Amino acid sequence: MANEISSADISANQTFGTAGIYRQENLKERLLEVLRDDPTAFQWLEGLNFTLNAFGLLIGFVHNYFAFWFRDHKRPIFENALGEIFAGSLPRLLYQWPDNSEMPEIPELPAPPPLELPLDTGGDPFADLVFNQKNSFAFEAARRAANTALYAEGCDYAILVLCGPSGVGKSFLLSAIHKSLCRQEGASRVVFRNAASFCAEMFPAMQKTGEETFWRTHQALLLDDMQEIWSYDSWQERLCALIDVGLRDNSNSAMKSRRLVFAHLGGVAEMSHLKERLRSRLESGLVVELFEPDLDVRLRYLEMLGKKKKLGLGREQMLFLARRASQFRMLQGLARKVEAYMDLNGKSPSQDVLENLVKTGNHERVTSFGDIVGLVSRGFNLAPEDILGTRRKPDFVLARQVAMYLCRRKLGLSYPELGKAFGRDHSTVIHAIKKIQALPQTDKVLHKLVTDLENAAC
Repeated sequence: MANEISSADISANQTFGTAGIYRQENLKERLLEVLRDDPTAFQWLEGLNFTLNAFGLLIGFVHNYFAFWFRDHKRPIFENALGEIFAGSLPRLLYQWPDNSEMPEIPELPAPPPLELPLDTGGDPFADLVFNQKNSFAFEAARRAANTALYAEGCDYAILVLCGPSGVGKSFLLSAIHKSLCRQEGASRVVFRNAASFCAEMFPAMQKTGEETFWRTHQALLLDDMQEIWSYDSWQERLCALIDVGLRDNSNSAMKSRRLVFAHLGGVAEMSHLKERLRSRLESGLVVELFEPDLDVRLRYLEMLGKKKKLGLGREQMLFLARRASQFRMLQGLARKVEAYMDLNGKSPSQDVLENLVKTGNHERVTSFGDIVGLVSRGFNLAPEDILGTRRKPDFVLARQVAMYLCRRKLGLSYPELGKAFGRDHSTVIHAIKKIQALPQTDKVLHKLVTDLENAAC
């Protein structure tokens, strides 16, 4: 018989049956001896069948899924063990698929084309992100997701989902996580894509290679705009399988550091459009929501852009622009207009020019001092002159304090400016704002009224 095992290694009478049928029990016993350091060897060896004939040693599998798993995880270990048993006389190994076809070789997945991202110039990727207490939880969760050391030590979540309306910074956070992970893992091991583009380009190839092939070469998957795949059931099913394979076997320290980060347009409730199987997997991780940036955050973001682009705008001009948009993306557009004006005219725009610039294109209606006073007066069933007057009836004083608070939040007026507008000393204004800020702990009903008024003051 060709490639027969020498008698010095294993007795032919003990090893082979009639007609060259390999006695599986004998080989499995020898394999278990060689693989004694692998506590799972007994389980996965049970999924293999052996037959030796003139063509070589045929190795069969109980089903296709096990065959893919074996190929990706145990084949090198198995072949090394056979090499020890068949020292010098290893027969040709033929892997037989359950449908009697030959085990396919492992083709390489095409590399997902990266998003067009700005060049990483070093420094902290999160340093340019501007936020305040309202979005601090989402910001810190993103920082944690970008720290490989935490995950290698056993971080308690491997999936992070960022939710929120358009323009609140979800893509900015994804980009910062991506830059950070590329430095730690290597750019080739981190995928950052639009969800629909990733599914369309990668899943057809994965039908032949399996999800294991993706995770063999990648350590992190970041997908933006998950809402774009809600009507594609097959994509969502394949993404479920990719998530399951990526997070399988958490006892393996190499797998613990795998990260899956997703961004979804809209609030957490909007995820209900996704299929339940995918939604349940996302919700098993950490789901955080970002909210529209407050005026002080928008102003700081514009000041940062102004410094980088050398726009030469004063604080009042920056405040004027910050009040025109509630989203980071729209603020970027306004900054580009100013930058284009400077390129064409060689100077920064005056206030009159700035007002004309923001009139073109999309911009939000500006809330004025009178709008806020009128809104609060209607909310408290008072006349505007009651709020702006000097009378100190308790309901007048409270409405006046709420109006000061909203003017500070929505218009960005300084304490002296507010004092002048309301005919009060700036220390009175500071006291009023601190009182309204403490409402969540002192008066939840009034706090809800103030919150409703703030949301209405667009």
